[in-house]
Amino acid sequence: MNKKIDKVIGILKNKYVHNGTLSEKHFVDIASKYDISILDMIRIQELLYEDGIDIKTSDNDSENDKIPPATKGRQKSQNSAKEKAKKSSQTKPKIQDVETNKLKENFFKDYQKSRIQSTYMPVFVLAFLETTDNNGFSSFNSIANYYKEYYEQRKNNNLVVERNDSIFAYKNPTIGEIKN
Repeated sequence: MNKKIDKVIGILKNKYVHNGTLSEKHFVDIASKYDISILDMIRIQELLYEDGIDIKTSDNDSENDKIPPATKGRQKSQNSAKEKAKKSSQTKPKIQDVETNKLKENFFKDYQKSRIQSTYMPVFVLAFLETTDNNGFSSFNSIANYYKEYYEQRKNNNLVVERNDSIFAYKNPTIGEIKN
């Protein structure tokens, strides 16, 4: 693994040890500070899961996550993280074995469901495809900039920008807010 990724993993592990939890915001802030690509972010997340470190999203944070590390039992979190890592590693070979046309077909089937139309997934796919380099990598910063430009263009063309509760609908978010 490269030194930059090793450094980010070290910083994230230290933050986890110090706080007893690792939030999605901390993960994103640190990864973007070191301009980690999306693919490397996924790999880092998998490595953290393998070490029993679960990244908490704002939706699953709880009062229990605020307990200091010395008094917090981590067994449940470690088991949950290991299960996620195992599931991810089991899914990866399945995805790699699927023919390209079948992946495309499945994506568009999913896209027809309202669930995916009310998420940022379609814009993420566009951003990733538009910003990848010749090696298939894209930085988190370039994807965030793509989001900003995409939604600004929708506003400028008097189109529905996003759902009413989206930060893109009611304000002009900063790149940092978009990353979060």
